[in-house]
Amino acid sequence: PIAVVGSVCLTLQHAVAGAGVARSWTTKLARLSGWWPVLCYGGGAAPKVMCDEQSDWYLDPLAAAVAVVATLIVALGVGPNRRVVTAATCLKLVVVLFLVVAGTCLWTDNMFVSTERFAPKGLGGVFSAVSLVVFSFVGFGGVSCLASRASDPVRDVPKAL
Repeated sequence: PIAVVGSVCLTLQHAVAGAGVARSWTTKLARLSGWWPVLCYGGGAAPKVMCDEQSDWYLDPLAAAVAVVATLIVALGVGPNRRVVTAATCLKLVVVLFLVVAGTCLWTDNMFVSTERFAPKGLGGVFSAVSLVVFSFVGFGGVSCLASRASDPVRDVPKAL
């Protein structure tokens, strides 16, 4: 019974963190594309007062779709999930390598000259970036901790999730 309660709490933690990350990705998509597909509670189109990225008075169907797809992938079990995770990891590695190579090739300025140059959005921008990175990786510690306590992790962890 204690393991079930722990699994439920861990699953809820991941659901809340995943929802936050999905909404964050949607606002970043809106900044890049200029298209923000949200439903304002008071009606009308975003962005407007009380229906912008600073307030939470909107429904985000794209973030919900990302969360549903991620949940379905996990619900499929270990086999298909392993393939999706492997493909996503390979894609992330390619993107990171591309960013490192492209950034190194295109680097022409000294960004460490001043704090305004290094962090143009100030401390708030740094904390925003750090929170995005932390929520992106929050799942690794929880799942490995849960798996280390299970008697048969290959069988029990997918069922718990």
